[in-house]
Amino acid sequence: GFNDFSRIGPFLPKHREKFLDFLKLLYDSPLCPYIYNLCLAEYYYQTNRLMDSEMLVSSSLKKFDIEGEKRIIFSSLYLQSKILLAHGKSVKSESFIQNMRKLSGQAGKAEFNYNIDAAEVLFALYDGKISFVNEWLASNAPDEFADFNMLDLYRYMIKMRCYIATGKYASVIALAERLRPLVTAGRRHMDLCELDLLEAMSLFASKNKEAAFEALSRALKIARMHRYYRLIADEGESILHLLIDYIKENGENPFLMMLAEMTRDMAIRHPLYMKTPNLKGDAFTPMEIDILSLLEQGKANEEIAEYFFISVNTVKWHIKNIYAKLGAKSATQAVWKARVAGILGGGT
Repeated sequence: GFNDFSRIGPFLPKHREKFLDFLKLLYDSPLCPYIYNLCLAEYYYQTNRLMDSEMLVSSSLKKFDIEGEKRIIFSSLYLQSKILLAHGKSVKSESFIQNMRKLSGQAGKAEFNYNIDAAEVLFALYDGKISFVNEWLASNAPDEFADFNMLDLYRYMIKMRCYIATGKYASVIALAERLRPLVTAGRRHMDLCELDLLEAMSLFASKNKEAAFEALSRALKIARMHRYYRLIADEGESILHLLIDYIKENGENPFLMMLAEMTRDMAIRHPLYMKTPNLKGDAFTPMEIDILSLLEQGKANEEIAEYFFISVNTVKWHIKNIYAKLGAKSATQAVWKARVAGILGGGT
């Protein structure tokens, strides 16, 4: 599975032959050198060597496809999607998810469909499609009140992100604490780091800064020890402000500043990630939506007035109403909030 070998990543380049011997015991397959490349690609990804990771996963993926290794294809495609996101690309479900389903094949449907559905939800979070997220939460998300299955761990992690995006912070903490004994007993260090990270984000959003710092400290300790840099950075703006406050209180060091730079980059590349629409007042009129579209194009008030054969003062009146409904103070902020809300391209 994805990330299973990230923990031993530092040893892979130095002990390739020994690691191949171990892989042969696990897989008994001529594909072991390519599986090794995939493991190394996971490590390179976490340490932000994106180009090296992409080269390894692309070459391995072709071989897995030829040999029909469905399980490894899924891990390869998922890693490839994470690399694309890190490069600032939008992973559109219409194409990438269809490719996942196609390559996993008929034999992979029962085994992978639930996780592919969860991956599609993750991509929707990056695109700000909160309505899609809510639909998954209501119909297909795993039930944390049923018996736990460790095969659903990935889906639980996605569900916690959906909870954060929709403001259900107490649900995140409750689910994280239910999972904690299981991942601790299994020595799943990356999963434990992820739980602490998601818990820290929820506590910070709940204005419990002290507890958020404690959870973030635990996550940072594991991330630094095992080099899980992208695990933190991939959360973008959702973790950036917490990380900045943490640095202000605890002081700078090269590790924290590196994470802040990586995280800031993701926040800029994926501004819609886990954003929840926050609208005020009534619904938007067709005129207001048109004016928003023109503001998005950079049109001045005088130009907008010409479009509709109205006065500049009337334009200003419409814009004032738009600002009030969006809780915005400028045209730039109004356009941004309208995008998040799905009124302009993207969003819900």
